[in-house]
Amino acid sequence: MSPENTEIEGSADDDWGDDDLGPSRSQLRREALAVRYLAIEIGELSPASRSKLPLPEELVAGMEELDRIKHKNARKRHIGFLTKMMRKMDVQTIEAAMELQRQAARANTYVHHSIEQWRDRLMGIDEQPDPKTALTDFLNEYPNADRQPLTQLQRKVLQEINRLSESADHDSSVAQRQPPSARQLFKFIRETVTAA
Repeated sequence: MSPENTEIEGSADDDWGDDDLGPSRSQLRREALAVRYLAIEIGELSPASRSKLPLPEELVAGMEELDRIKHKNARKRHIGFLTKMMRKMDVQTIEAAMELQRQAARANTYVHHSIEQWRDRLMGIDEQPDPKTALTDFLNEYPNADRQPLTQLQRKVLQEINRLSESADHDSSVAQRQPPSARQLFKFIRETVTAA
């Protein structure tokens, strides 16, 4: 047997799976970037939202310092400092709490868009131009809604829309305005939807 064959055979017998090489450099970089993005996201929260997170005292102090920094480059350096601090912590509980806040924000956004769509439908300016059908659909979806004030509000909004469209023939800037009672209609819908 030649020495070359022995070398090949020896390398075939080595068990590479036994050596734990740890995470790759790219994996470590991804994890570091994830912590940096988390630090940035926490830094963008309002102090009230941030107070709901399970942050250690030194991180809370660092975030408060970040709030005071206005210069872009200084903020960037401080984010780097906070990231370095966070990489030494177990950020899983912070990430889990942030995810709950993200979900709540997405739910609020969904509800807000739903309310806007109902308002537009009731005003006859959305996909379904028939306000009477929209009123019926809304009352079917939210049977606890107070029908009489909603009907009166809708009638008032529609009258204002007619007045604005007549005025728009003379003044093009009027066409861009919403009727004043549209805000009241939005508030009524929001109260009804959130109560349901």
